[in-house]
Amino acid sequence: MTITSLNTQAAALASAERMAVAYPGLPGAYLTSHSIAPNEVHALVDCPSHFEAWREALDIPTDAVTVDHVDDRVTLEFSMLRDGVDWRVFCVSYLGAGGAG
Repeated sequence: MTITSLNTQAAALASAERMAVAYPGLPGAYLTSHSIAPNEVHALVDCPSHFEAWREALDIPTDAVTVDHVDDRVTLEFSMLRDGVDWRVFCVSYLGAGGAG
């Protein structure tokens, strides 16, 4: 197993910081970056309305959004390249129990 340093994730972490500064009103998200894919950031937002806020703020076209239905679960997702970093923004919502957010 190759050991990588935190420095390998520097671009992803810097991109996340620049997003926070450029879009201070965006709803918060669970952000992850991993040493296995250090040039990626995944942003899990809480609900569809927060997902839509991200999509609109970042000028992502609606046809770039992937919608996946499995049983009572709906996943919304888009990907983008920002600061040379691959971003994946997504939301998982459960229908019926107020999960449509």
